Amino acid sequence: MSNDRYVSPLSERYASKEMQYIFSPDKKFRTWRKLWIALAETEKELGLDITDEQIEELKAHQDDINYEDAKKREKEVRHDVMSHVYAYGVQCPKAKGIIHLGATSCYVGDNTDIIVMTEALKLVRKKLVNVKTGCFLNSSSCCSGCIYFMFGKDILVCNTEVFNQNFLTVMRNNS
Repeated sequence: MSNDRYVSPLSERYASKEMQYIFSPDKKFRTWRKLWIALAETEKELGLDITDEQIEELKAHQDDINYEDAKKREKEVRHDVMSHVYAYGVQCPKAKGIIHLGATSCYVGDNTDIIVMTEALKLVRKKLVNVKTGCFLNSSSCCSGCIYFMFGKDILVCNTEVFNQNFLTVMRNNS
């Protein structure tokens, strides 16, 4: 099974390749590793006994996730974060003692969720901006299959246009 995309009946039918990657195991675990590197760098700056050599070792294995080691370990400990800490430590023996140092599982789990959701919303915004806006019905210019709302005497507006305008307003106010 591939780890570079999220798999479900809905994603296989309806999600773009970009969105599938954003929610994929590869994206999740690479983000965990980036967060662990950032944690080690910050802890070093704060005076903990962490060497540049340890941080470089972590960076060298940031993207080559050893899924088999993590899967074997998870069968033993039943904990996804600790399984990946262990697997990363197998690849980085000099740095294994500093991976996840002082952090809880929420450090990687919650921060990764925020990063993934932000990237997904940015992708949705990008795609919506590219959707034809100004979809007013003045002949056959509107997209097919739309439901129309009546605004005033002679103005029909596509529901896609209403959604796009509302979404773009929210995104502008929250970016």
